[in-house]
Parts: sequence; C-alpha cells; structure tokens
Amino acid sequence: MASELGVQTIQHTNGTDALTVASDGSVEAQGKLTMHGLDHVPAFFARVSNDTAIAANTNPIIFNETEANVGSHYSTTTGKFTAPVAGTYMFIVKGHEQTQDNVGRSTFIRVNNTKTFYGYSLSSSTGRATIVVNAIITLAKDDEITVSLEDGDSWGGNDAGLNFMGYLIG
Repeated sequence: MASELGVQTIQHTNGTDALTVASDGSVEAQGKLTMHGLDHVPAFFARVSNDTAIAANTNPIIFNETEANVGSHYSTTTGKFTAPVAGTYMFIVKGHEQTQDNVGRSTFIRVNNTKTFYGYSLSSSTGRATIVVNAIITLAKDDEITVSLEDGDSWGGNDAGLNFMGYLIG
C-alpha cells in the first residue's frame, strides 16, 4: 500500500518555515540542515609539510598539516581519520615518488589498520611517478582510516606533494 503526503511547506509549530517544496520537486531549506545528527559534513584535506621525505614501510603516514578539517575528525598527530557517524565516505590519497630509481611504490588506504585499497607506481631514472588512490568506503561510527606506504618512498611538499582527503557522502 503506497502513501502520499502532499505539502508545499513544512513549518515549525511557531510558524517558521523550515522546508519549501517547489512544483518541480526541488527542496529549499530555510535554516541549517543536519546529516546523521551532525550540523556539519565531516571533511578534511591534509598534507605532509614541505620538503619532507617519507620512507618505505611507514604506517601510518602522518599528514601533519591541514587546509581543512571540518569537525576535527582527522588527527595531524596520529594520522587517523575517525568516522564520527556511520555512513559512506570518499577518500583520496595523492603523491609521487621521491627517488628516481626504478623502484615501485605501494600506497594503501587502511580501514582499522587493515589494507583495503591499494595503488602502485613505478618511478624511472628520468621522472617521478605520481600515484592516486581513490576509495568509497562504508564505515561504522568510530572506524579509523589511515594511509601507509610500502616499498619505495614519497615526497611531501605543498599541494604537489603527498596529500590525503576525505568527506562524508551520505
């Protein structure tokens, strides 16, 4: 049995409009919307500070500077993002090799310290390979996301160096 609720405006009991539904189906909010009980969407962009080399077998990589850290769910001390709520998140890691030595580099996004998503690059004697690892992950509240480096090395420095970002999709 299907139900249908036909409304144009949803109001608070004091008469203040909260949501307006247009004839095309679009919804306009009059105040702040919350998602999963949060008044913000968790999001961060972190990077390794200038002129810092990251050695092979670093777990976790500590991205020690943030450009954005909405909700402060990423720690520049531990290198961990802790999910404030259960949901689906997008994460991206980008970096490039420090050494031009024909050695491969493996980068992992870890969920609760378990290797979950993986990227591989191979530098040459004439150039440094860039690597990008993307992941859409469904997390439980308090799950932790970290990044690790195995084999090879990486370089940190401004936005062109090693960086890590993530945000709640829904």
